[in-house]
Amino acid sequence: MPIEIPAVVTFEGAEKKFSEIKKKFEDRKPDLNAFSVENRGPYSRAEVNADAQKTKERSQEIFIGGGGRDEELYAEYCVMELIDSGELFDQDEQAVSPGSRYDDLFNGADLVITLYDENSAPALHFSIDVKAGLTRESEGVDKASLTIKELLNKGQLSKVKYHQFPNKRKEGQLFKQGASMPNVVIWVEPNNVKYYMAAMSKKERERTPADNKLLAAFKRSVYSQMESLIIKFISLLREKETSADQGSKKYFRQTLGAYEKLLNKIQSYQEEYRSRAI
Repeated sequence: MPIEIPAVVTFEGAEKKFSEIKKKFEDRKPDLNAFSVENRGPYSRAEVNADAQKTKERSQEIFIGGGGRDEELYAEYCVMELIDSGELFDQDEQAVSPGSRYDDLFNGADLVITLYDENSAPALHFSIDVKAGLTRESEGVDKASLTIKELLNKGQLSKVKYHQFPNKRKEGQLFKQGASMPNVVIWVEPNNVKYYMAAMSKKERERTPADNKLLAAFKRSVYSQMESLIIKFISLLREKETSADQGSKKYFRQTLGAYEKLLNKIQSYQEEYRSRAI
């Protein structure tokens, strides 16, 4: 069923209105230098410098190759805003931030989400790789999913090396660490990105029925894509756990448990969303 598009907007106009939301997330982007030992981080200065150089070289390759369309970047911000505004996980204390440029390029982490328990302790971390090519195929969604599967075949979660998230028990304090966590891939229709930006830039009371329908469809798409992919990953992990030797079973079990926990969370929210929509 085609999505009802609100009044026509230009990308430039939507970008201008979206600037405050964009800045909010840019301010949260991890700085690799903050993870060096002299800044009480987990990595040596030499390791941080080497990662910064790798990031620079890979970014230049992408630029020369013509990558990095505006729609792709803003699609990431739109998914972040969907989460940050409480649209996806409104019953949980949460934090969302862009992945570092290093983790974006090498670990498929465009954004990283932390959900907290009732005591404000981190309970679940996961990352999302956002694609917004002209089609799912041209953007390589299946290729990105295959990269995750290669790790799952070894009983491993994806990594986020420069993971930064708030300590909800101590205002202003950030945790800085490397972490292993579930990773999922979603595709955002690039032609809709400017409309998401325009709708999200409005206060709720200013949104038109068409804006609300558009954002509701966006929300359903994110839920659905995450659920579908995680179910496939869980099926793979169960098969691997069954055939694994005793020494490896625990790794598959741990990785399976992390994805099951995320799936349960998504499905509970989907069910609640559907019940409210009736």
